[in-house]
This record gives sequence, C-alpha cells and structure tokens, in this order.
Amino acid sequence: MKKIVLFALLLASTLSYAKHPLTLWVAGDNTAADQTELSNPQRGWAQVLPTFVKDMAVKNLSYDAQGVASFVVSERWNYILTNAKKKDYLLIQFGVNDLDPNKGRAFSSIAHFEHYLLEMVTKAQKAGLNVILTTPVSRVRRDAQGMFYSSFGLYAEATRRVALRTNTPLIDLELKTANELTYMPQEQADQLYTDGTNLTEQGALWVAQLWAQDAVLLPKMEGYINLYDHAETLYTTPVTIGE
Repeated sequence: MKKIVLFALLLASTLSYAKHPLTLWVAGDNTAADQTELSNPQRGWAQVLPTFVKDMAVKNLSYDAQGVASFVVSERWNYILTNAKKKDYLLIQFGVNDLDPNKGRAFSSIAHFEHYLLEMVTKAQKAGLNVILTTPVSRVRRDAQGMFYSSFGLYAEATRRVALRTNTPLIDLELKTANELTYMPQEQADQLYTDGTNLTEQGALWVAQLWAQDAVLLPKMEGYINLYDHAETLYTTPVTIGE
C-alpha cells in the first residue's frame, strides 16, 4: 500500500512539473526587451533567448528606457515577484540607461545603481529564485583613431561587485561583447546594431548566443541550453502588463 501511495505522489509531482516547468524570467532594458513591431529592425537579445533555451519557458519583462531605479518600482518587477515560482531563474541586466541624466527615473548614480541592484537580487533570492546577473551589452563607440572603447565600465563593475557580494552567478556580456567589438570591422558591427546601442535581429542572436555559451556552464543550467540546433529563430511571447 505504501508503495502505491509513494508511486501516486511521484506521478502527481511529475505531472505537476510537466504542466508547470521552470521559467526563466528576464528583467532588463531596451537592449533586452521584446520589440513587438516586427517591421522595425530593432530586437531585444532576450527576445530571441528561446532559440537557445530549451525545456524552460522564457518570460521577458524587460522594457524600453528602463534603469534599475525605475524597474524596482514598476509593475513589471511586482509581476515577477508575484508570479515567479521557487527554483525559477531570473536574469537581471541593467546599466544602459542608468548612466544618462536625461533618462529621468531610469538614471541613477553608481552608488544608487548598486543599491537597487542589490535590493533586486536579495528579494529574488529570498523568494527562492536562481538569479543570474548580466552586465550590459557594450555599445559601439570608437575614438578619433577609430579604436573601440567600452562605455559602461563603472556600471558593469558595480554589477560584478553585487555578484561577488551576493554569491550570484554572473555572465559578463559587457566584457564578452567588448572583446569581440574591439577587433570587429565597423561594417560588421553595423549589421548587429541599429544605432550603436540597440540591436538588430542578427545582433540579438549574437548576444543571446554569447549569453548561452556561459549559461551552459552554470550549475543546473546545462540541460536547459541549446547551443547547436537552431533551425529557426524563436521569439518570446510578450507579457502584457498594465503600465
């Protein structure tokens, strides 16, 4: 009898998991956000993450013109905290709009950026989520001699500090994209970016693949990453939230 009950419980657990698989939630800015007007060439790199993620739903709550200071008080952050399940994953990427004083509530000093990012990570970890911090995608910037230089250094470094302080896995997209852009001809970079900051579909796939190449090395993520079988580009389904 005990064996029958145990089997029933295991079966119920398996069926429950099948109906409610793990979700990878994404909190970020316009470089990651879903772009629903597909006649526009801009795409967010998290928008195409389903191309590289398998057996896990991807829900992208990233939004245009967001910084960490504006996101922590948004309905989108509240939606994630309310709907995410224990053991779900949360990818956090900010730093693109945070440095610009003209971005309103998205702007924050380095100290405030680090404070709010730490707040997000702490709340998510207390909720039982597996957080993956990600530094911002590098912009295409070149000096008078045509040499590439990074533009998010201090904010990327603040993200690295929070990762160390909270023992949170970090995928350093700022470093990875900067390394490739340093030796990339401008004509090739022009195929990846719409304006030097935001991405084309080709650029979004490039960044998403760079992220996946590191994600597959993280504990428990290996079985959810698809690096090789890409017959088509897969998009996230936009999440509708009253703003």
